[in-house]
Amino acid sequence: DLLLSGLYASPLLYCDPAKEEAAEARALAKELELEHLLEYKVAEMSQGQLRNMLVARALMARPLLLGLDEVFEGLDEIARENLFTLLEHLAGCECAILMTAHRPEDLPSFIKKGVFLKHGEIQFEGILQNLESAPKARPHLPELLAPPVDFSSPPLLELKEINVFVERTHVLHNINWTVEKGQNWAVLGENGSGKTTLLRCLWGEEHHALGGSLAWFGNAGPHDMSKLRKSIGLVSDRLQAAIPPELLAEDLVVSGF
Repeated sequence: DLLLSGLYASPLLYCDPAKEEAAEARALAKELELEHLLEYKVAEMSQGQLRNMLVARALMARPLLLGLDEVFEGLDEIARENLFTLLEHLAGCECAILMTAHRPEDLPSFIKKGVFLKHGEIQFEGILQNLESAPKARPHLPELLAPPVDFSSPPLLELKEINVFVERTHVLHNINWTVEKGQNWAVLGENGSGKTTLLRCLWGEEHHALGGSLAWFGNAGPHDMSKLRKSIGLVSDRLQAAIPPELLAEDLVVSGF
């Protein structure tokens, strides 16, 4: 349904598609190696999987111009390579490609020309290779002093036999993990491996199944998440999407209290 909505440039599919249209959508998904996602609900997909499906959706109408806004953000290595290959194929067709990026090195090799924006004005226009060779000034960042860590206190976080189901799909399987004070961790994995679901579980937006235990600061719960979140910071695309567009930046910052 998501792919087919691209034929009508509408957010939802408001009519039954013709058989040939449905066949075209499945053929495109197969070509992009996304066929295994066709029966998934959108809520079951990872950020990277959904990003690939949105690119496929945009291609359904055979556009003359394809706009890609930071399209590689959130994709794992395999997904990036697949998308690179697809875009290289499109670059030789009638479809023109317009991409945005923070870093020139994130762009495929077939993107030869670019403009560099700063404060809403074009500072550079021309061959990207010339932009990459220009010296770049690094911003001065203030030194942030962290408070001393009391390592004798209970773990910040302790998960035992955590299982999480999203739309009845078993996403997290028997997670056992402990995070001590003062430690820094990275959660790595391919798109769809459960990284975001794990963070959403820690934030209280997904709930683990019975039989598991999730302890914050030595307390296994039940947790009052409204109070607990005052000790937990989160930055995510889902949180960003939930911010009302009319909100003042100052009010947004103060809402952290």
